Amino acid sequence: MIRLYTLLALLLCSYTSQAQKIRFTDTTNEWTYVVKNPFNGPLPATVYVFRYTGDSIVNSISYQKLTENRTTVPILLVREDTLAGKVYYRSVRDTAERILYDYNMAIGDTLGFSESCPIILDTVYTIYIGGYAHKLQLYGGQAVLEGIGILREIFNVVCTHPDMWGAVECFKNKGNIITVTDSRSGFTLSPATCLLSVDDAVMSPATLSPNPIDETSTLRFKTPVTGTLMITNAMGQVVAQVQLQQQYEVRIGHRISAPGVYFYRFSGVDGVATGSFVKE
Repeated sequence: MIRLYTLLALLLCSYTSQAQKIRFTDTTNEWTYVVKNPFNGPLPATVYVFRYTGDSIVNSISYQKLTENRTTVPILLVREDTLAGKVYYRSVRDTAERILYDYNMAIGDTLGFSESCPIILDTVYTIYIGGYAHKLQLYGGQAVLEGIGILREIFNVVCTHPDMWGAVECFKNKGNIITVTDSRSGFTLSPATCLLSVDDAVMSPATLSPNPIDETSTLRFKTPVTGTLMITNAMGQVVAQVQLQQQYEVRIGHRISAPGVYFYRFSGVDGVATGSFVKE
């Protein structure tokens, strides 16, 4: 589960103007998720783009149809109670309405019910987007940002395989690509690639040696790369960021002082490479 925190650092690109607080059911919203399944081996990541495609009335209640761009069948029917701070959903095949997000939960509350993997709210931050406060809720390895939803998985807060790699790579509201930065909480949701495609989502893997790291540890690429290398700790906080220009390798061991588990993500013109390492 510790790996999941790093995905908080993978959100978005640039921010132009925001007239009001973001609402999850704003019909202009667009989410781009990139998901890499570890069991697929070297296959590229899969890119999913979701948006609203109209409304639907069920039992006299109006819902927005949340649909993936390669199909006309919605994955969820969604409505939002802005006064209560809750987002509700029902699947197309299910008659029951359930809570998708509850922004007013208290620390220690449980979202849904799961005996094998309880989803308990353990931390709440306030992050500002365009001058408006939005809550960032942490459920162990999952993170939900008010107005945008879960930053990992695809909309539902669920237990998942700890090696699954996936995140919101881009979020648009009213045509603007949203950037979120809040130094007080330590979260910077920014690097990003709205133009990420299936073909260039994942580049050839890099190698890091030695690992566990020491001062000589070096990250090596198969071809010279140009882009940004970001290193985060287990809480998703950025601890180092390096710009590379046509380089085969970069030494990173001397950049880390505190023991723990760390994660790196290189994003450049040739694609994305990710991995983890340990400082003893």
